[in-house]
Amino acid sequence: MKKKLLGITAFAAALTLSTGITAFAGTWKEDSWGRYYENDNGTRPVYGGWFTDPADGAMYAMDPDGYVMRNAEMGEFRTDDMGKRIEKTEAELRQEEERRAHLATRPNPGKSQAAASVAASAAKNGASTTATGTVRTTFQAEMEEFSFKIMKDIRDKRTDTTIRPVENEDNTVHTYGFKNPDGYQFLSSTTWKNTKEDSINYKPYSYELCYHFDSAMADIALYNEAYNQMAIIALGSNAGPAALEAIQVERNNGSASFDQSGSTDTGNAYNVKYRNGLVTITVTCSGVDPTAAAQEAAPAENAEAAEDAAPVEEAAPTSKVLVAGQKAAEDAE
Repeated sequence: MKKKLLGITAFAAALTLSTGITAFAGTWKEDSWGRYYENDNGTRPVYGGWFTDPADGAMYAMDPDGYVMRNAEMGEFRTDDMGKRIEKTEAELRQEEERRAHLATRPNPGKSQAAASVAASAAKNGASTTATGTVRTTFQAEMEEFSFKIMKDIRDKRTDTTIRPVENEDNTVHTYGFKNPDGYQFLSSTTWKNTKEDSINYKPYSYELCYHFDSAMADIALYNEAYNQMAIIALGSNAGPAALEAIQVERNNGSASFDQSGSTDTGNAYNVKYRNGLVTITVTCSGVDPTAAAQEAAPAENAEAAEDAAPVEEAAPTSKVLVAGQKAAEDAE
């Protein structure tokens, strides 16, 4: 019944605006419970929301019983001692805009996960041929998809099936690779997920490619090609071949030990370590991992986090009046 009456009132208000005839009218009244607005037919136009006075366009906060809420809060606005909404000043509006801009720059785990999913999909479907992510989670999602494709291709092409494929995954690491019948893993492509520095499994880098030249018991050319492909995918179509060539030059010169560092095509940092036929390439993303930042930010040590949480408490309309009528509630106090 209340919804039907509200619909009739809204129609009457629209009729007044369109014809100029005073069809919508009402009166401010007050009783022992408080101040309220009453239509000519005895109904109240708003319960638990904002009411616009048809006489002057001022907005008033009304409690669930239709009484004015004085010196209270309704959502993000306040009311004065008459219950009228206090409009925000230019300074307040500017501060809110600055705050929104600041929050937009803060790490967002949800957005990070969405970006990682998009990047992984591009790698899986062939839309990208090298990893492009500069944030840890995105880069790792790409490398895992690329690793799966490359290693599966090698598995299908190998002639010696005694060389076994490897896939290990837990909450700290994800590894693809191959090992000889004796158990020695000569090729591995690994993403290190743990980002907490005090963790026993912490690695400062996001990705690691390891390959021991000429250690495979068969199909060596096939595994060499897998190593070359993964290096180019991780470092980029420019930095990857350059790093591979530098490694090969050192090997041809008989070097037993070789180190090199540089930047990938997308600006991530990479390091090459070569020791007696074993090469290790690691990539450290230049971006900050939003998930790690969110996990490691302690509420007691992060004032901004506590501040950012405040609007959540104010999201629903609130008032100091939660019972029928404002005046009675104030008298009870």
